Amino acid sequence: MTSNYWYDWYAHNQQLIIKFHAHYHPNGTPKEITVHDPFHIQTQYHRTSNQHFRELVQILEFVRLRQLSLNHIP
Repeated sequence: MTSNYWYDWYAHNQQLIIKFHAHYHPNGTPKEITVHDPFHIQTQYHRTSNQHFRELVQILEFVRLRQLSLNHIP
């Protein structure tokens, strides 16, 4: 059984950066959405299955490393 979660990460201007979700969509949801259930990642433009970032500690590490990498771009 999957523990449901919705971790949504937004920039300071309220623009979506990325969503990490773990849940099943309800019956009647289009197949192009449910194909990625239960673990999926979503950006403003893309949705895909999530095979690597399933636990909160993994998600937070991804966020931390992304921020570090952005801070080191010349």
